[in-house]
Amino acid sequence: MFTILLVGKSSFISNYLNSLNKNKFSVKFFPNIDETLQNIDRYEPKLILLVADQEETDLLDFCKKIREKYSLLLPILLVVDFYSFVNLNQFKNLGVDFIIKPFTQEEFNAKIESFLSEQEKTVEHIYEKESEIIDKLRPYIREEVRAEMQTILKQILEGMEQKHV
Repeated sequence: MFTILLVGKSSFISNYLNSLNKNKFSVKFFPNIDETLQNIDRYEPKLILLVADQEETDLLDFCKKIREKYSLLLPILLVVDFYSFVNLNQFKNLGVDFIIKPFTQEEFNAKIESFLSEQEKTVEHIYEKESEIIDKLRPYIREEVRAEMQTILKQILEGMEQKHV
């Protein structure tokens, strides 16, 4: 099950999220950026919904911190009002997607579903690659581990001999 973090105060967005398929994800609500940063590692989110109800500089700093820590692997969706003065180009440069209010329930659902399906594809791709790599390295790993173990045991025995001399 995926976790979505909703950052900001928006009953509008909360209601939309509640109407989506709860079997696919859970939603954690945080009223501000500071609480989100303190708790983000606990929930391992697959998507951050960031409501543009705070200062633009604070929103940008938050996005920069997320990018530094998680790169582009953790998608951020910025929810802005139509008459907002937020400079969307700065957010685009950080790989932040956005949706502009007003939007319909269907548009919102499609946006969220697209993020979650992309996340599923990415995770599946990573696991496929990991297993392929392990399969290719398996014959060599056994020999490398054996050689490493022999070296470690030899060092331990030499250390024990030196103590008894």
